[in-house]
Amino acid sequence: MADTVKFLKIRDVKSPSRAYDFDAGIDFYVPVFTSQFIADLKEKNPLLWPKKNEYSAEGIRYATPTLSFKQAEGAEVKYELIDENDTQIKFDDNEGKNYILLAPGSRINIPSGIKSRMSEPGRALIAFNKSGIATKYGLVAGACVVDYLYQGEIHLSLINTSTKVVRIYEDMKILQFVETPVFNSDIDVTELNDKDDIEEESKKFYKGMKTDRGKNGFDSTQKK
Repeated sequence: MADTVKFLKIRDVKSPSRAYDFDAGIDFYVPVFTSQFIADLKEKNPLLWPKKNEYSAEGIRYATPTLSFKQAEGAEVKYELIDENDTQIKFDDNEGKNYILLAPGSRINIPSGIKSRMSEPGRALIAFNKSGIATKYGLVAGACVVDYLYQGEIHLSLINTSTKVVRIYEDMKILQFVETPVFNSDIDVTELNDKDDIEEESKKFYKGMKTDRGKNGFDSTQKK
């Protein structure tokens, strides 16, 4: 398995791929809209498709974002799920594909239909934006990290940062993942008690680190 990322397809979806041999990113696609995919999609996105009388942990009732659009004349949803009132999954007659409507400021978690296995520990798959998707549609990556030990389905987390309702089509090339080295350093935590001098203990903590930066942060370099 040396230097090989293995993928297991568990849905009807295009295989992860690189456009060119030495591209850093491995492209992921939106699966075909089957009844099982739609059911799983809705289960993973309770804010977009709330169940009847479902409330959050804070006691706030989930509300479906209001979408402003008009369905094309004669268009119909092609997936095999009885839901005549679904206002967020439609069929594009011209493209011949189903699509999801994602309102401005909304986020969605799309089951990718893909599981991964990297060749050895010390690696991870990190999600990055597709430049065309981010610049054209305003769709950017949310949750990003797939750990080496993760054995579940990879999900594609997207946020609509634009001011328009965005269509996310089945088979759409939507995100890319980059396999990257990970340093699994040991974790050593030093705890202070109420009597300790934080400034003094901080100096001891950073002893031997040569830098003139110190505690400066939050745009401090712009003030030089």
